[in-house]
Amino acid sequence: MPAALLQREARQLDAAGRRMFASCSASLRSINTSCVLARFSHPLWDCVKSLPSLPEDALTALTPLIRDGQQFARITVRAGMDTTDSVGRLMAVSVAIHRRGWLVPSNFSATVQDALLDMLFDGKSLFGAHADSALRCFRDSHGRD
Repeated sequence: MPAALLQREARQLDAAGRRMFASCSASLRSINTSCVLARFSHPLWDCVKSLPSLPEDALTALTPLIRDGQQFARITVRAGMDTTDSVGRLMAVSVAIHRRGWLVPSNFSATVQDALLDMLFDGKSLFGAHADSALRCFRDSHGRD
């Protein structure tokens, strides 16, 4: 593949990865705000239920509304957790796309490129024992401390 085409593809991948990451970050902030509001909505409904000046007939009329409000708060928090899981996966994909964007034009061998691309999804933490030993071997092969 010509170098100019590789550079163009790399810029497009880099830009797409950055846009996806920014979108995911905004989504996570929005989800966090809605979950925080829903989390504090549930105790507020409990306070309405225990108001001392509330007449018995008003409390009877408000009981279904209180129950629905608490259920809505629980559903909102659960939906936020599920959405956060999905957005987290999209964020990992955006990091992989961005990483691919700078690996495509690099002079790294295909083996090194594949190892770097798979590092995010190999199930181990970046600074875990596997990555640490790989970095130590790299350091030792270059004769540095």
